[in-house]
Amino acid sequence: MKIRIETKVAQHFEQVAAGFDEALFKALAPRLLPTKVLRFDGSRTGDEVHLTLGPGPLAQRWEALVVDHGQTETEIYFVDHGKKLPFPLKSWIHTHRIQKANGGGTVIVDAIDFQTLHPLLNYLFFPIFWWLFKIRQPVYRRTFSEGYIRGNRSTDR
Repeated sequence: MKIRIETKVAQHFEQVAAGFDEALFKALAPRLLPTKVLRFDGSRTGDEVHLTLGPGPLAQRWEALVVDHGQTETEIYFVDHGKKLPFPLKSWIHTHRIQKANGGGTVIVDAIDFQTLHPLLNYLFFPIFWWLFKIRQPVYRRTFSEGYIRGNRSTDR
């Protein structure tokens, strides 16, 4: 199943790409799903992200490996593949594209390709994953708004 969510933000695409760090990763985590970051290397080929999802004894591990990254004059991207996935996921590929927008600013593209253990579960999980990425948009817009400086109490809200 494929999901594609695009978010327009104000900052230049190179500034936006530089902001894809552990702090942003934690800010993007859904509030209703307890998430603990165990490892965050970054977004270059060979980097890994490990986390647990869910409460206490029900928590499941999620491990992803960045398999590709690159930059052109108008885009910075990286691709992560799920190595160890929570039930019922079978495969997960997440392509992050940070593109220079016409007229200024940046378009952040989250392109996800996932499969569960059963085709019917794909359709059940599609709206859940779509929503989980759709709710990232306000975080992206706030974080990469014009004049935002991470760590500045007057702009961190």
